[in-house]
Amino acid sequence: MLLVYRTCGKNLLIAVQIWSRDRCIFPREVAKGIHTPMFILNPAYDVWQVEHVLSPEGSDPEHLWQNCRLDITKCDSKQLETLQGFRKELLDALSEFKKKKDWGMFINSCYIHCQSMNSLTWHSPSAPRINNKTIAESVGDWFFNRREVKEIDCEYPCNPTCHNAVLDQPYNEE
Repeated sequence: MLLVYRTCGKNLLIAVQIWSRDRCIFPREVAKGIHTPMFILNPAYDVWQVEHVLSPEGSDPEHLWQNCRLDITKCDSKQLETLQGFRKELLDALSEFKKKKDWGMFINSCYIHCQSMNSLTWHSPSAPRINNKTIAESVGDWFFNRREVKEIDCEYPCNPTCHNAVLDQPYNEE
């Protein structure tokens, strides 16, 4: 067991226990030690994760995933099945956090990355919605304790409000 102390803010000291080095970097393991209420915002089909975790270019020498990585509508049935499995893994990882009443989540079925940094996807008339709530409305409801927020969308391509990324080239954060 490894005990790590971190200073967060001026007077807050956090102790994090890490039981196994091979599990310490995975968010589902780290989050187990977090007692502060958190809000999880993530698309079930995160463009960056698909490109860099699920199907990185280096592991696709025949470029079978190239079109799918750039545009989810170009995925064949086998690739969509793989993406649905990726979504299921995410939801399985979140299952224990769904039980935490003071935690919130908004997991939509959009093919996108960083939805909170763009007003179009955060809170606009055309923003993605789950149960007729935008991301901003859901975060606000959670933050101000207006309701318990556990918004989990259906499988792609169910949500017509999604802004799905269509890339000309692989995703680049720069």
